[in-house]
This record gives sequence, C-alpha cells and structure tokens, in this order.
Amino acid sequence: MENKLLDARRVKFGIYESALASILFIIYNFLFLLLYRMLPVSFRMKGVVSFVAQFLLEALFAVAAITVAVVKNVDIKKAAGLNKKINGKIVGLGFLISLVCIIGFGNLTNVFLELLNLCGYSSILSDLTINTFWQYLVYVLVSCLVPAVCEELLFRGVILSGMKQYGAKIAIVISSLIFMLMHGNAEQTVHQFIVGLVVGYLFFATGNLWLGVIVHFFNNFISVTQLYILTVIQNNSNVLDSAVEATETASSNPWLSLLFSAIIAFVFAFFGYQIVKFLFKKILAEDKKLNGSTEELTQNASATATVDGKEVEAEISSSSQSEMKEEDVIAGQSELEKPKIETLPVSAIVMFCLSGAYLVVEWISALISGFGLF
Repeated sequence: MENKLLDARRVKFGIYESALASILFIIYNFLFLLLYRMLPVSFRMKGVVSFVAQFLLEALFAVAAITVAVVKNVDIKKAAGLNKKINGKIVGLGFLISLVCIIGFGNLTNVFLELLNLCGYSSILSDLTINTFWQYLVYVLVSCLVPAVCEELLFRGVILSGMKQYGAKIAIVISSLIFMLMHGNAEQTVHQFIVGLVVGYLFFATGNLWLGVIVHFFNNFISVTQLYILTVIQNNSNVLDSAVEATETASSNPWLSLLFSAIIAFVFAFFGYQIVKFLFKKILAEDKKLNGSTEELTQNASATATVDGKEVEAEISSSSQSEMKEEDVIAGQSELEKPKIETLPVSAIVMFCLSGAYLVVEWISALISGFGLF
C-alpha cells in the first residue's frame, strides 16, 4: 500500500502547473524559432520545410503540456479529459457550434479589421492562398488537425484545468486571453478570443477535452476550406476582383459604413449567442449520457498516511475513494478533506507575468508591424 500511495500519479493539474505550462510553451517556441531562423533563407523558403516547421511549432504545445505532466507526476490522460468518450452526435453538434461561431460572430472580427484598416493597418494574412488540392490537404493537417489537438491539450487540458478551482470566469477568460495572444496577430484577436471562450466553457462544464478539439478543428477546417475555394474561384475568374471594386466604390463614407457593419455584427452576434446556448445544452446532455456527471473534471481528496514514521499526502480520485478500506491506511489514520483553493504561489505569479508580458509585447509588435511603423 505504501508503494501505491507514493507512486500514484495525480489526476488533476493545479495553478502551478498552469503557470509552468504557460511559460514552457513560450520557451520552446522561442528556442525553435531561433534555431529555425539560423537556417539558410533559401532552405527555409521551400514549401516542404515551411510545412514541417509549422507542424513542429504546433506540436510544441503538446510537448509543453506533456513536459508539465511528467515533471509534476500528473496523469495527463485523466487530468486533461483525454479518457472521455465522444460519438457521432457530439461531432455533429461540434460542427454546428463551429459554423454558428463563424457566421454569428465572424462579423465582429470583420468590424475590428475594418477599424484597423481605416486607421492604416495592412493585413499580414491577406496574401495567404491555397492553390492546389494537395496543398489544401496539407493545410487541413498542419492548420486544422494538429492545432486542434495540441493547442487544446495545452490551453484547456493544462492551463484552464489548473485554474478551475478559481471559478469559471477566471479560468475561461484568462485561458482564452492567453490563447488569443498566442496567435500573435491583430487579425485573429476577436475570433480567437471568442473561440477560446466557447471551447473553454465546454471543457469547464464537462472535463472532456475532445469537445474543444472537435469545435477547434471544424473552426479551422471551415476557414481553410473557404480559403481554398475562394482561391480556386479567384484563379479562374475576375468575379471577386469586380465585387471588391464595386464595394470600394460604394463606400463613399467608410466610417458610416463601419457603423452600419457594427450594427449588423452585433445583431448577428446576439442571434448567434442564442443558437450557441441551445447547442451547448444539446452537446452537454449528450456528453453526460456518455461520460456521466459533468460537475467536476476529476474529484480528488487528500489522504494522509504515516509511512516509515513520516506523513505522506497523496491524492486519491473519487473512483478509488469508495474502494479504499480502513486497513489500507497505515497506522489506521486517514483524513479525507474537501478540495481547498490554493493560495497563488509567488512562482506561479512570476511565470504568469513573464509569459503574459512576452505575449502582449509580441502582439503589439505584430500590430505595429501592420501599421508599417517598423
């Protein structure tokens, strides 16, 4: 029994792990980009090399999450909700949620970009094109599937999970802000924050990481597919160019046009929010059928036992508490306590501040670059 208590891995992340994960992914990202930029430019510009680099960059999010789990002796499969089940209905509902988010909230992003453009901002993503079907398939892998799994594992599975004890608002909003800033450009700011809130709520309510992965994947998949179709159309006709010119000619007063767009965006967002709420109820109910109660990600208790004259504290999951017998506890003394909110460690505060400052600086740098200031 001593070995079981001492060797058992924890089944949830804490605030320290959340902070450690937030700083680790920045360190890994920085070191990788530093090494990548040391390669010859001609080599870096090759299509295959750039795709491999993008794949590795996304994989680093999962590497950071796994590193934290290994160092802090946490069972990442249980702590991040990777052991939860999904079915076809959940996948379908996840697709609908993604579609509603794009249609319902996408106009908010467009209004934000319109405002930036009126202030002199030039898009850094507008030149992105997907010209062939094979290139499209590669983008589905490196820009849809890999980010959905790796980013969700870090931002929801570890960072949000470690903040759960501080309440839904703090955990969901802060993890969404970090997720938003991580993308490092103004153009994705509004949309990524909204997506972060959506998948963050789903994870907080269910502890099922796969729900967020599904929504995240379809969010990227729809965007990539739309870009591919638009590129194909644009390469074969001048319809899009004519439409853009007509729109620019019709906008005699850009600020009035922006106001009109904002009103439409908020109307769409209101109805989109109502539809998403309805879909949330459906997907949460389906998850509950498959995985049981959605109240806690994993309920842990603290068991104190005396082993070799020393007090040993171990976390015991709720599933094992019912199986625990009196004779299993050395010295016949055990105490199960309700989870307590940890005092925020100074080390965690420092790591959060450092990672937050770095991400804000990167975001501001990208914004300034879009204005052509340097």
